[in-house]
Amino acid sequence: MSRVLGQDSAELVLSRYSQLRDVACAMVRQARATVEIVSRDLDPQIYDNDPFAEALRGLVTGDSRRAAVRILLLQPQIAMTRGSRLIDLAQRLPSFISIHTPGEAHRDFNQAMLLVDRSGYLHRDQADQIEATASFAAAPRANELGRLFDEIWDHSTPDQQSRRLGL
Repeated sequence: MSRVLGQDSAELVLSRYSQLRDVACAMVRQARATVEIVSRDLDPQIYDNDPFAEALRGLVTGDSRRAAVRILLLQPQIAMTRGSRLIDLAQRLPSFISIHTPGEAHRDFNQAMLLVDRSGYLHRDQADQIEATASFAAAPRANELGRLFDEIWDHSTPDQQSRRLGL
């Protein structure tokens, strides 16, 4: 994937998990500050792979002091039972990666999204469907989705299931 975050504004229509995975990895590899994810169960076909986890690790352990990853997880028990590279990474880097569970008002939220630096986005209107749209440079749309993300985040709580217990 040779698209550039913040520059390539063409909207992509994606219909295969491999496309979603490739776009997500390409965007996160170019992230400079923020990655925000809304997912039911961390979509293993998209996010549970070494390239994506390494891209996130590179962001939060790199030079940027502003780096932050926020994940809204609607069904954390499924992700925990299955296991996830992202949950493992969040447990090892809790200062940079936060996982929250939406509040009651958003428990039935059925969209999925990835926002990168509020410039690029990957969005599915129906989280249980594969079809998605994406753009590497669509700040107006990314900000619109970001406002929705912020609203849900503001009414969420830290997910206790995904936190590592230091016993």
